[in-house]
Amino acid sequence: MATGFGGLRMEVRLWGVRGSLATPMSSSQLRDKVAALLADATPADLADLPAINRYLDRSPHSWTYGGNTSCVEVSFGDQLFVLDSGTGLRALGVQLLKDGRAGKVGINMFFTHFHWDHICGFPYFAPIYFKDRKIDVWGGRSDAEELLATQMGGAHFPVKWANLASRITCHQLPEDVPTIIAGAEVRILPLIHPDRAYGYRITYRGRSVCYLTDTEVSKNPHRLNDVYAKFVDGADVVIVDAMYGFLDYHEKVNFGHSTIFNFIDFFRETAIGELVIFHHDPLASDPAVTALWDDAKRYKSVIAPDATWKLTAAFEGQHWSLAESGPVPVVTTEAFAPPRPAPAAVEAKIPAKSEAAAAKPKATKPKPRPPKAASKSAPAKPRPMRKPASRPPKPRPAPRARPAAKTRTAKPKPAARPARTKPGKRKRS
Repeated sequence: MATGFGGLRMEVRLWGVRGSLATPMSSSQLRDKVAALLADATPADLADLPAINRYLDRSPHSWTYGGNTSCVEVSFGDQLFVLDSGTGLRALGVQLLKDGRAGKVGINMFFTHFHWDHICGFPYFAPIYFKDRKIDVWGGRSDAEELLATQMGGAHFPVKWANLASRITCHQLPEDVPTIIAGAEVRILPLIHPDRAYGYRITYRGRSVCYLTDTEVSKNPHRLNDVYAKFVDGADVVIVDAMYGFLDYHEKVNFGHSTIFNFIDFFRETAIGELVIFHHDPLASDPAVTALWDDAKRYKSVIAPDATWKLTAAFEGQHWSLAESGPVPVVTTEAFAPPRPAPAAVEAKIPAKSEAAAAKPKATKPKPRPPKAASKSAPAKPRPMRKPASRPPKPRPAPRARPAAKTRTAKPKPAARPARTKPGKRKRS
């Protein structure tokens, strides 16, 4: 694994890509993935362990976008930049302990804003507990220390800010001019989000990464088009807040988040290397994120058919290695992470799987059809129609004729009564 320590490349890795709230995979979601894996597997795929691993490497069901909240690593030379400190920060800290960088590299932490999902990993970042470890915190606000200390104060966390062994210094970045930090140029851009947020552009040796989350550009896209396009122009990787689909956004106006479709509009004529869908909705499953990605690709093919930049959906472990010159390779497997297919592979396979899934029911439909044809030829339906014709039981009214015989015997009795009453009437008269 290339760590970036001591090298001239800029390494970019995603440790948390989920928005608003961490969403660990549930048992039912895991079960669905296992079921899909088994349903698609052939006997050859399960022949032995190497075959199983090859099958898992190419299957879109063997991985996940991830449930950790925002955290992006940018490393170069002997420096480590961290963009936001969501729950993904803990895993980054663990990795720094494993590869020895925790006590060696310079650490600079940048915050877009201080909502919980962007700071809740900070108390779990291992280097802040190293004695005299120097850490610099940067942001567009002047009260970063107060805000970070608050979440560790009172009854919120057992270790208080004042008791940390490391030496943490907070700095405010200017909005109008770039700042040189550890040999890299850092620029910020005010974003549209509650409680103030800032986007970042980090440039090192001619390579740039832009990080624009959380922001609501979808509300006034025409006013912001040129601002965002100018800020990212020439960047290799552009990570944007694309939390909602088009229809979902109209139910979430003023929530402070955007759709990917507006950013496609913004950058259709902008020279960038790759546009990354980021800050996934915590309610969105893996298939839902993939569906949004597919919709975005179709939209790009119509709105920006001549755009040369790539469009991907962020997932934990995604990695870019940016050299001083030449093409931008995308590395999607890491020694410390489970194998994941490259975005291009996922893009190619998901439609294929859906077609295969759609084909399976078609293959099963002819099987029930023969019985249906046999039932139509059988005289099952005419038989009930003959029941009205077979009305021999309806002569049941015959027993009703018996009372007629009784009435015949009763008729003579009333005939005798009038003979007896006539004399009585005469006597009364």
